[in-house]
Amino acid sequence: MSVQSVESAPRSPDSGPAPSAAGIHGLFARGGWVRVLGVVGLLVALGYLALFRSDPLGTFTGLDLKRHRGHTDHVAHVGETRLFPSLGPTMWRVPALTLFRRLTPAEIDVLPPDLKTYAHSFPQDMQFVPGYPPTRPLVLNFPHVPRCYPPGVYLLAAPSAFLYHYGLISFGASNRLFLAVLALTWFAAVLAWTAWWRARPPTIARQLVAAVVVVYSYYWTMEGFYDIAAVALTSLGFEAARRRSHALASFSGGLAVLVHSRLFMLAPPIAWEFVPAARAWRKLSSRERALLVGGVLLFVAALGFAYMIQATVSLHAAKQPPNPVCPGRGPWLPVLGYAVVILGFTALLSREGARLDAATVLFGGLAFGTQRYLAPWYWLPMLPWAMAPAPSADGSLKMSKTAAAARFVVVLTFFVASNAQRW
Repeated sequence: MSVQSVESAPRSPDSGPAPSAAGIHGLFARGGWVRVLGVVGLLVALGYLALFRSDPLGTFTGLDLKRHRGHTDHVAHVGETRLFPSLGPTMWRVPALTLFRRLTPAEIDVLPPDLKTYAHSFPQDMQFVPGYPPTRPLVLNFPHVPRCYPPGVYLLAAPSAFLYHYGLISFGASNRLFLAVLALTWFAAVLAWTAWWRARPPTIARQLVAAVVVVYSYYWTMEGFYDIAAVALTSLGFEAARRRSHALASFSGGLAVLVHSRLFMLAPPIAWEFVPAARAWRKLSSRERALLVGGVLLFVAALGFAYMIQATVSLHAAKQPPNPVCPGRGPWLPVLGYAVVILGFTALLSREGARLDAATVLFGGLAFGTQRYLAPWYWLPMLPWAMAPAPSADGSLKMSKTAAAARFVVVLTFFVASNAQRW
């Protein structure tokens, strides 16, 4: 009996437990438990961040005082946001060590406890900036090279940067606040990934894969990697496109690539949303036209920034292990296997007529395979495409076996390649 028939069948007076059983059955049959997992994860994250006080980073793994290790990108994003209003584009051209000087041991000794703990592990990150209060210096990782992150990240770090810069919260609290913002974007991504399940209940296999993705992306979120925010924006844009809100999808996609350049791996489906919105220009409201124009401008600005920053990216990549699937850098066998996967699915999807999926696989594969180096979270940008149905002209939720296999195999390939250096 289907879920629908169970819900609509008449009940006898002694069938009290039936509604509860049907509700539980529906929760699992329609994948609602994955959303429940998202709610639990968000509450745990916010509760943890509200109660956590001892570690200056605020992340789940925290600061390793013995090995002087810890994820510090989110700390630097708060510092960048503080610095940008006064420094502007110079921060993308000149290293912080050239512009400022490191704090002296005497200056570190008078810092608040959380900053002093951080400084003992990462003294090179502590920069003296004229005009900054002595107890709130600039904190930036990799100060020996220019910054390479797009300006969109400042939107996420603005609350932390403002409150910390004016002494309204502590250094540790500013980091936890940034993580709280990321946790909210992670939850938005979970909602976007599962929104279409209400119209077409997913298989148990897809639910389990989605749960694994939700949990794994949660880990990187709570470690302070803001890639998930750009992933969430793209996912929300794809969901808006499914609902035929192409102007909103255009703006969301344009903002996503300005938040993180790595989302250009999904440039074909992001840019494609400009087409139906532009075709319906005369029917769009003033708000929708503004969203469309804004999305296009954001996309173009992000493209210009990605081109401008290539020299800096080369500096960051100079001391990193090579990308194992990059032609000319990785071993020939993994490179060949990777090429077979990308070109094979591109050909199969093209033969089926799924041209946008084919373009996504080919472009995303080229973008990923030609990156100078990989880190364990570099596969995350493909999630909006992997977690959504294949785009269709009539708006229906259709996904062929080839399209489903392409999503699973390509993303799994990206995941394995991203983690190859650790294994």
